[in-house]
Amino acid sequence: MEDFKNVINSCKNFKQEAISILGVEQSVFELEEHHGLYDMAILTANIDEFDSVKNILDGFKRIISNENDSTLYYSGKISSSTKTYKVIVPLPYSMGIEASSALTTKVVGTFRPKYLFMCGICAGNKKIVKIGDVVIAEKSLNYHSIVNIDRKDTTKDKKLMHQISSINGNLKSQLELLTRSASINKIFDKYSNKTHLEPNLRCHLGLLVTGSSLVRSSKVMEEINSTYPGVKGLDMETYGLYYACTQVFKDYAPNFVSIKAVSDYGDEKNQDLSPLDRRKYGLYTSSSILKLFLTNFLE
Repeated sequence: MEDFKNVINSCKNFKQEAISILGVEQSVFELEEHHGLYDMAILTANIDEFDSVKNILDGFKRIISNENDSTLYYSGKISSSTKTYKVIVPLPYSMGIEASSALTTKVVGTFRPKYLFMCGICAGNKKIVKIGDVVIAEKSLNYHSIVNIDRKDTTKDKKLMHQISSINGNLKSQLELLTRSASINKIFDKYSNKTHLEPNLRCHLGLLVTGSSLVRSSKVMEEINSTYPGVKGLDMETYGLYYACTQVFKDYAPNFVSIKAVSDYGDEKNQDLSPLDRRKYGLYTSSSILKLFLTNFLE
């Protein structure tokens, strides 16, 4: 047995030396050492969302995973009554579908977490949700994935080319229980400044659509709401994460879900709350709901 171990170690050393000679800074073997070290990863799209996630974790600190990786990674822990989860959180470097998809692929390939969460803020369908409500994306699609058709009679039409991605059925069942929890309103009660806030904080499980542009248009929002009846909201990242998780990986794709709070309605109309106050409240509710789920409902 000892001779067998020596052979394995010799092979590892040879591979590291060979890759070093070829000019690669870090070997595949070294990358594999990070597989399975973290139970879950939490992705965000900007530094404010990153900070809101940081606030719900214990022992938050910078880690070094790969000298050739431009992404900065941080680790932390979150505990339920029965288990402590180890969490990896990459520092976001850009908004949008492309950035989300690329970061998801990198995180899953490097760390192979069992769960992958996205946390932050989004625009909401004002007919269904209110400011601060949390949208849990059971499904997501790219609403910009269309073919524009100009007809000979000068009329125009659009052909939808949507590929819908959905979360795991078992995870959905656990999230359904979360949406019915009385603890949700305790999150509202703990918020310090309730001026102009509507009570009865809610979680909405359903369709969250994703696009490549920031929307501030009543016309665009009406088109989205009429095209997708019952849509809960829209953002710029969720579909990128869902696409990467469902299309890129075969054997170790994580369970995934995006949890985002409504900070605006995607239109140009003024609100009672300032943009800053809406943003702060949305960041608070999204991260608090994620914490509630991880500590009380995730099995």
